[in-house]
Parts: sequence; structure tokens; C-alpha cells
Amino acid sequence: MADIKKIKNYIIITFVFFATASLYFYTANPVFKNNDSPETAAAAFTLGIGHPPGYPLHAISGKLFSLIPLANPAFRLNMYSVFLSLCIFLITFMILKKVLNRVTKADESVSAALFSGMIMLSYMLWNQGTEAKGGIYMLNLLFLSLIIWRTVIILERFEIKEVYFISFIYGLSLANHWPSMIILAPVLFFVYLINIKKINLKHNLLMVLFFTTGLTPYIYLFIRAGVPAALNWGNPSNLENFIWVVSRKAYLGPVDASWAVFRYQIMEFIKLFTGNFGWLWIFVIPGVLAVNKYSKKLNAVLLSFALLIIVIVVFYNRTQEDVKWLIQIFIMPAEYIIGLFISAGIVYVLSAFKDKKLYRNLILCAAAAAAAVMICVNYSKNNHNDDYLSYDYGNNLLKTMEDGSLYVADGDYNLMPVYYIQEIEKRRTDVIFATASFMIFDWGINDFIKKYENVPMKPFDTERNILNIIENYKLKTNVYRSAFMPKLDPFMNGYTAVPKGLLVKLNPQKRIYSPALYQLYSYRSIFEKFAKESKNDYDLIGWYPVSMVNQANALLSGGYPKQAAELYIKALDFPIDKPEGNIYYNASLAYAQMSDSDNELKYLRLAALRGTSFSSAYERLGALLYDRGFYKDAKKAFIEAKERGGNTPLLQKGIDSLSPLTEYQMNEAMLNKANQYLLTKDFKKAEELYKLLLENKFKRDIIYLNLGVFHYGTKDYEKAAEKFRQSNNETPSAKAISYLVLALKENGKPADAVKELETGIKMFPQDKELWGLYTKLKGESAQQ
Repeated sequence: MADIKKIKNYIIITFVFFATASLYFYTANPVFKNNDSPETAAAAFTLGIGHPPGYPLHAISGKLFSLIPLANPAFRLNMYSVFLSLCIFLITFMILKKVLNRVTKADESVSAALFSGMIMLSYMLWNQGTEAKGGIYMLNLLFLSLIIWRTVIILERFEIKEVYFISFIYGLSLANHWPSMIILAPVLFFVYLINIKKINLKHNLLMVLFFTTGLTPYIYLFIRAGVPAALNWGNPSNLENFIWVVSRKAYLGPVDASWAVFRYQIMEFIKLFTGNFGWLWIFVIPGVLAVNKYSKKLNAVLLSFALLIIVIVVFYNRTQEDVKWLIQIFIMPAEYIIGLFISAGIVYVLSAFKDKKLYRNLILCAAAAAAAVMICVNYSKNNHNDDYLSYDYGNNLLKTMEDGSLYVADGDYNLMPVYYIQEIEKRRTDVIFATASFMIFDWGINDFIKKYENVPMKPFDTERNILNIIENYKLKTNVYRSAFMPKLDPFMNGYTAVPKGLLVKLNPQKRIYSPALYQLYSYRSIFEKFAKESKNDYDLIGWYPVSMVNQANALLSGGYPKQAAELYIKALDFPIDKPEGNIYYNASLAYAQMSDSDNELKYLRLAALRGTSFSSAYERLGALLYDRGFYKDAKKAFIEAKERGGNTPLLQKGIDSLSPLTEYQMNEAMLNKANQYLLTKDFKKAEELYKLLLENKFKRDIIYLNLGVFHYGTKDYEKAAEKFRQSNNETPSAKAISYLVLALKENGKPADAVKELETGIKMFPQDKELWGLYTKLKGESAQQ
């Protein structure tokens, strides 16, 4: 019986593991995510050196996965991240099994597996565990989980080999991403101190040896920088450059401390803390009590790990507010530990039930439910199996440029996808690629010169270096730059910068480019849910409408209003916040150039509805509405224009002419205007005014009668009869009945006409016209 139970447990554990693995495999990026993933994948695939601190261990270990013949190199690195995540699952299972077994004094293998699944399917871990860049952080999380696992063993039964193992693993973690692991040193020193009496000099020396051995991947930076490398950030071939790369001197320090900074850092942490596991965080405190019951020392270690990470990330690793979301990757180890506490807390609370069978079933149900909740909440946000945002963006940039063009780029999403496509896929290598941020450093300048040609440049003069590159190539080839390079803008006086697709082309003379280029672009994934969850993705998507509007503005000023209008309208399709009111106004200006007053009015109305900031939009809207007879709306538009700073004679004239009118007078004027449109057979404009008057319940009987007369004149007798009947229903009249009878007769319904006449004569017995019609219809009926 016991063996059957074990087999069942093994089956469930295996199922949970492979279910988690399947979700990770299915939701992984098909190429690379919109972050540093293109560079991370390229660094591993080419055995290059990524941005500081270089990530030597990840580059070396990732290279092994890049050799597996799966899809593309970036996807292989995504699979490496998945592999690391599954290793963390197994280590987490071992930790939880040991802790939970002690809490309940029973075999908790199945619940440990389910809770491991819950932790791995929490938002942050799942998000980072399916992408190349996330592999760097998952590798360090694997090291942290190994350290926790072996610390559990040491605290139960001291063995010096476990200390050696932890020393080696900690050294390895520092050779991967030391900033996220160095902060744990005090806690590891605490573990060392509580066991110091069992450690002699020989042990200490061996610990140092193992720790130093873990750091040896840094030798890779020296070796790889000494030979040509496709990616050689910082060129750490000498000690000075090596220290520069490893110490991350390229990056500015944390933002200056202030209450405002702490406030948004704290709020972002709370958002991440409560969002990663949802409402399950309420089990953290019971979890702390449960682990404390198991081992006070382990509890102290885990709490210290988590609190150190939180305090350092929130209060020291301060970021700009617009990139505050970056703290999530650094807070992830703390969230992992919180997941351990939540698991222990759920078990601890449910173990209070006296009925052992009941609480055992409750624990399994709770663990399964917790994992299921994580899947339901996080699946759509982490499902990147159709995420081509960054890859397509890079391809779209390259589609914009002619063969042999110079591309001066700045900003990660303008750089990294293009770099990957050139270096890994070996496509569009004809494009001369100048990375603006590299041109500040000696190694970046030398790398450009070696790859292309000698251009006069000197370190720490980025703008002048970029200008020298542009000057060198402007007569040789087409020159493009990223759309957003504010530091370079003051130096662009000698160039004509023209929007072309996602880029800006620097021309010797002004030229307008066709918007047909946007039809060549790929827009996959833009409307997927995951794109709205990431600030990075949201910002990248934003460059499409921004570029479209910029190019549409150029088309409009160049005398191409039709193409401009189409581009403005296309820009409005993108699912991001944008100044819709102003874009609608621009579209109205395009239609004004085409003398299309209907569409001009349509887009002016939309501009006002979306709150355009231009007073001229409201003034023009008021003028068009006044001309069409919408006097009440025109008055509102004129007043809005005035409130927004408008001060033209036309505006003042409009306000002065409409202000004295009462609502009744404006309605009467609208009715007269509608009747004029009807007389000139402009039914569409008349109908618009009539519809508004009907909503205002103004002289509905007359309006229906007029509409009936119009339809009668166009020989739409059925529609005419409908309107005449509506007029008579509003206010019974002999005139409406007469028209209704004529419409029914012409529509081939003489019996209905006679019936309506008989009813009308009863209501208006003295009306000679009704009697005349009745005599005529009866006579015609007798002849038939």
C-alpha cells in the first residue's frame, strides 16, 4: 500500500514538473524580448562580451545551449533560461519538501511540488524565465536556491563539504551578476559565524580556494577581448578596462536620495510585492512562524536575505521614475524567498485542523489552487509565444534604409535588434552601424574604425564624434539617425532632417517621402495583452504612431493632404496613450486642404471630443457648425476656443452673433436651415439637423411632415408614409393625413388609404380636402 502511494506521489510530482515545463516552453519568446535579450543572445552565440559587468559565466554557459539546433540562436538562449528555471523548480522542491515535512511531520512531497509550481509560475519568475536576458537573473536565482538548500543541510547537520560547495557557488554567482549577489555576503558571513567553531585554518583556506575558483570565469573577459570579437563591450583586454567593465563604471550611480524618490520606489515595491503572488502574500507571516518553528537560524537567514535585498534595491539602487519598473528584476530573489514563506504559511495554517485526513486533503487542494491561481492571473501577461515586437522593429528599421546607408542609432530598441540581425543572422550587413553611446569611449571609437574606416574622433566628445561620422559619409551614402536623439539636435543646423518611416533621414535638400513604406512594415504582437503589461513594449509601440504623425506633418506641409490624412488615421490605431485630439485636428487640416468639409467636420468633432489643445481647432469647428446650422454646438465650440486662448475677429463675431439667442431661437434657426437644405435636395445635411431637433423634441410634427414631403418627392412612398404617420401621431392634422393618404395610394395601398381617410374625416369632419380625397378614391374604387 505504501509503495502504491509513493508511485502515485511520483506520478503527481512528475506531472506538476512537466506541466510547469510545458507552460514555460509554450510561452517563451520565439526570438527575443524587447530588452537586452538580443545582446545577451548574441554575446552567448558569438562568445562575446556584453555590457558591464560582462556576464562571463552566462556567456560561456549560454554558448553550450546556443549550439543546440533549435529554431534560432535567440530562441536557444530562451530555452537556456527555461532550463535554469526548471533547475530552480527542482531545488525549490527539495527545500520545501524538507521544511514542510518538518512542519506537518508527514510526507509533503506532492504539496512541495505544487508549491514549487506556484513559485515558478508567479509573475516575475515566469516572466524572466522564458527570455534570454532573464537567464542572467535566473542563473543567479539558481545559485541562491542552491545556497539556501545547502544552508538548510548545514543547519541540520554541519558538514564542511557543504561550506565548500556554498563558497564555490557564491563565487560563481559573482562571476555572473555580482551586483545582485554581493549584498548577500553579510548573511553568508552570519552562517559562517554560527559554525566558526567547527571550521579550522585548513577549512578556511579551502573555502577561499573554492570561492576564488568560482570567480575564474572572469578570466574569460581577458582572453576573449584579446581576439577579435563581434561584441566587445569595454574591451577588457587590460587591467584598467577590465576593472571598468566589471565595476560597471559606464553607468551613473543611483539617483540622489529624496523623499519623492523613496516614495515612488516604495510604491513600486509594494505594487510588485502584492502583485507577484496576488492575495497569497497574506500567508507570509504564518510562513515566517512555520519556518521559525522548523529552525530559528534558517528563519533568520531567509528573512535577512529577503530584507537585505529589499532595503538595498528600494533605498540604494534608486532609479529614475520613468524606469522605476527596473527594480522588479533585482527584487526577484526576495520574491522567491517570499514564495517559500507563503508555501510554508499555507501548510502551517491548514495543519491547525485536528483531523489529519482533512488537513492533508486541504493542503493538497490549497497547493493546487495556489498554482492554478498563478496560471490564471499570469498566463496572458507572460504568454510571449507570438512576441515579435523587438525583432520586427529591428527589421522595420532596416527596411527603411537603402543599401549601404549609414545608421546613427541611440536607445536600446534602436540598437540591439539591428545588432542581432547583422551579427547573428548576417542580414543587412551593408548598413554602416554607428552606436552613439559607444562613441564616448576609446574602445567604441576603435571598434568603429576597425570595422569601417578611419574617422577623426576623440573620447568623451560624443556629439562631435557623431557629427564627424555623418560628415564623413554624407556625400558617399544615405544617412539616417534614430528619431529621438535630443543631444544631437542642437548640432543639426547644417542638415535637413526629414522623417522617413521610423527613422530620420539627413538630406542635402528637403524631400518628402511616401508613406507606402509603412505598408512594408510588420506589426505583429502590437495588440497582444503582454505588450500592455511592459513599459518597454509600450514605449516601443509608441514610436510607430509618433513616426507616422511626424511624416504625416511633413506630407501635409509638402502638399500631400490625402496621404497625410491616411497616415494620421493609421497612427490612431495603435493601442497606447497618445494626443488623439491633436492628431484628429491634424487629420481635419488635411481634409480642409482637400476641400472635403464633411470629413473636416467629422475629425474636428473627434478632435474636440478628445480634448485637442489647439484653440484654432475649436474656432474652425465652430465656424463649420455655424455654417451647417448647428448653432448650439457652434456656440459651445466658440466659447471653448475663447477659453483656450483664441482671440480672432471671426471668433468674437461668432460668439457675439450666437450669445443673444435663446435655445428656442437657435432651434428655430436650425429648423429653417434644415428646410433650406431640403429645398436644395441636400438631404444628408438636412437629416443631421432634423435628427438633432427631434432629440430636442422641437416641432417634431413639422419635421416629420417635411421629411415625408421630401421622401414623397423622391418617390420613396413607403418612407414618406412612415414620416407622415409619425407627424400625425405627434400632432394630428388634416394636412398630415392628406399626405399620408396620397403616399399610401402611390405605394399601391388604396384600401389602407381609404381607411386612413375615414379615420381622418371622423377627426376633422369639416375639412374639405379630406372629403375631396375621399370622394376621389371612392370613385376610382367604383370604376375598378
